[in-house]
Amino acid sequence: MNPCTIISHISIILLIFHGIVQASITTYTSIYELLPIFGLPCGLFPDSVENYSFDFEDGYLELELKDQPCYVQLDEYLISYDRIIKGTLKIGSITNIEGIRIKSHWIWIDVKGIMVDLPPNDNIYLQFGLFNHKLDAQQFQTLHSCASSNKWINSRLQPRLNEMPIAPE
Repeated sequence: MNPCTIISHISIILLIFHGIVQASITTYTSIYELLPIFGLPCGLFPDSVENYSFDFEDGYLELELKDQPCYVQLDEYLISYDRIIKGTLKIGSITNIEGIRIKSHWIWIDVKGIMVDLPPNDNIYLQFGLFNHKLDAQQFQTLHSCASSNKWINSRLQPRLNEMPIAPE
């Protein structure tokens, strides 16, 4: 087959796919329905997303949370979400992220990207610091509720306070 014919067929397929995806995106009402279209798990953001906007042409995504501050505890990490989160949504990734931080070894680090393997498997990669950190994608399959910093700190300290010996009077 002629290489130009192959390129033409590929272009037609991409245009059809572009139209199908764009048409299906306009029928979805929540970010939690939009993310799986792009191969991402629905639980990347907390359940308190109030509004979002998405530009299909350049992938610009902006979310607004109704809860602030918002902390979500995963198996290994604590994640902090700002009231406004921005990024570029593409198939299998969100890049150029602003508004998400992760606590790693007692310090907060900005999350710059979230990626999944295509085809999807059991891994998700968070880009923070200098490296991509592989996490179990299962942690992001369900929606998480926000906890304020006070609730999170109290839930972490209370078991330790209960274990402290009481000083004799």
